[in-house]
Amino acid sequence: MKTYFTLLLLVASFEIANAQKMPSFPYEEMDQQATAFFKSYRDLNADSLASLYADSMMFIDETYAGLGGKIAQITGKENLRNHYKQKTFAHAIKFDYQEENRFFSGEQGIFRGV
Repeated sequence: MKTYFTLLLLVASFEIANAQKMPSFPYEEMDQQATAFFKSYRDLNADSLASLYADSMMFIDETYAGLGGKIAQITGKENLRNHYKQKTFAHAIKFDYQEENRFFSGEQGIFRGV
């Protein structure tokens, strides 16, 4: 009886696990967005770059020293657009990114390059 109950529990567990759907992620769309992001950045195009963000976004860049050595912390798409136009891209002559690897898992993207 104990073996039968264990087997029944095991089969029920497999059925429950099998019935659950894995989340679906739009990897093709994520790939297109990443390509558009790097192109906008490479072209120093603040308008195009900002268009890739949600209106209510928050952008934090701890690598940006900014004026006074503070990190960049920007809220809102329009503020981000202005930040790129007036600060980041205003001092840039050229940006070149040579991507070596691109990997998506779940809702995250990892990019490696020079």
